[in-house]
Amino acid sequence: MSALLIAVVVDLSLFFAIAWWLASSRHLSRPSNVMCELQNAVSIRQNSLARLFTGFSTTISKANVCRIQVTDQCLTLYTRSNFAIDIWVAPSQLDANAARARSLFPSADYLEVV
Repeated sequence: MSALLIAVVVDLSLFFAIAWWLASSRHLSRPSNVMCELQNAVSIRQNSLARLFTGFSTTISKANVCRIQVTDQCLTLYTRSNFAIDIWVAPSQLDANAARARSLFPSADYLEVV
């Protein structure tokens, strides 16, 4: 029984170490990996899992975004239909991603919450 418990603890530790690395990865949080510009839309990869596997991205029309909100932990895009998309990035890449969002959605209001 103790060998099984040790195996579970090791597996969980490995899982959380990989999850922490993915969440704090500066490479995965670069603006080019988070928001990909299409013609009249933007493909958004909201979290580190979506940045590893492209099938998890969300596509949104550029004209549909009305507000960009930046907090100390995430970037949120609000649509005209009251839908919110939270984008979780490494803190070191938050400003770069906010600047990219402002350039992709120039007509959206920008709000920085401290």
